[in-house]
Amino acid sequence: MGQRINIQYSVDIDNLGEEIERLLRGSFEKIADLQSYCVIPQDALSLKTLDNVEEMRQKLLSIDSSLRDIVYITSGYVSFQAELAKQQNETERHMPEEIDEVTD
Repeated sequence: MGQRINIQYSVDIDNLGEEIERLLRGSFEKIADLQSYCVIPQDALSLKTLDNVEEMRQKLLSIDSSLRDIVYITSGYVSFQAELAKQQNETERHMPEEIDEVTD
């Protein structure tokens, strides 16, 4: 796996769920690809075993990185929603209550 860098980009809030689903599908595909490595070789103490294990480790790092991105994005969204709800509650609390007055 090559070097990784952190980037930031914006996504329309209406498309955020689709973006998370895309990232999840990619992670699931990478996990499924690992299945082919889950075989005990005849000669466990070999260069091939070493290469396979190292390749699996690199793939796992990539999966972990993708899942970390999902956690950051989702936690950011949850925090945004919580802050939005808090602001709405404060706004409603400071608004004067409507009073029905009977005028003669």
